[in-house]
Amino acid sequence: MNPALIAFATLTFVSANQPKLSDVLSALEKATSFFESTYNHLDVDGVVGFRLLQAFQQVLHVDFWTLKPGWMQTDTKLVYAGVSDSECFDEDISDRCMTQLLGTWEENGLPCQDTDTCSSLMMALNCADYSLSHQLLYLIVAEHKRCSNIFGARHMDSKSSLIIQHYKKIFCSNMMQRNLEIANNDFPYFQQDLFLENVMLCGYVGFSEFYKAQWLEHILRWQLLSGCFRKDDKSGYLPRGEQNVFTKPKRVKRREKHLQGGCSDHMTSVAVGALGGYLRFYGTS
Repeated sequence: MNPALIAFATLTFVSANQPKLSDVLSALEKATSFFESTYNHLDVDGVVGFRLLQAFQQVLHVDFWTLKPGWMQTDTKLVYAGVSDSECFDEDISDRCMTQLLGTWEENGLPCQDTDTCSSLMMALNCADYSLSHQLLYLIVAEHKRCSNIFGARHMDSKSSLIIQHYKKIFCSNMMQRNLEIANNDFPYFQQDLFLENVMLCGYVGFSEFYKAQWLEHILRWQLLSGCFRKDDKSGYLPRGEQNVFTKPKRVKRREKHLQGGCSDHMTSVAVGALGGYLRFYGTS
């Protein structure tokens, strides 16, 4: 292609996305100010977006979350025909499996420890919602720690990488389906946290479809003037089978702290992660 045409196309793309980049940067700036003003009251859980307490220090290192170049697409053929009406496992089990991969299950513990329970739960199909997003997180941690043993291999070779990529596509295809359902239902308060978590994680591993412009418009509307994001505590989180039943909610409790003004540290942290992904997308696409 003519170099002049390439330059023109690049400038056109940057110009077209400049308002989006400015909006994202502004939202991140406000969220940063919120964290700076409330850091004494934040749980580390909320800052990272998951229960990553003192035993999860490794994931707080900058070099742990190295971004890979390139983008992938989800596949509707991989969407489950049916999913569980309740979570496949609770947060305690998820935390335990994560610490075994990281080697933080005890002081000076060995990483990449695997159990039949963790293998069966974290690689199970037909899970939904937070169980599904934590399955993806488990894959991310396993890949970063090069835990090839959980895929039945001695080394993180091309075969292991292909298995990881396949599971990423399965999980994110189903997380995309869930986000589409949430969007089609006009983004209920009690599902916005899950929606943002899916955008953050699947966008991070390279699925560009999660960075829809119309989704960004909604996410930006959810930010309060203080810079934080709020989850409606009255709605709680309803399992899939009960989301259209107008009864007292049965909460699948997330570990999070609600701060002054109704701010949620967990929702704010995953929103920042999602917005950071949008910044990467619009800045590199």
